[in-house]
Amino acid sequence: AEDFPPELRDSACSVFSATGSITPPETLIRALTEELDAMYALWLKNPGWALDEYRASCATLGQRVRRGEVCGRAVAV
Repeated sequence: AEDFPPELRDSACSVFSATGSITPPETLIRALTEELDAMYALWLKNPGWALDEYRASCATLGQRVRRGEVCGRAVAV
């Protein structure tokens, strides 16, 4: 964490810190590309799938939220 800029230290991690192993960049790029391809295939079959998944994991839905001076309840995405 000490290698990250101060503003990222609480939210960023490295592949090494997450997995405990050194991952060649080519391996990471291949895995990301395969995952994006799979997600794109799902989107072609059901364009709403990502939104459904986001809604299911969204911590703010149903909660009070604030954006600057505006305050309210998150009810939909």
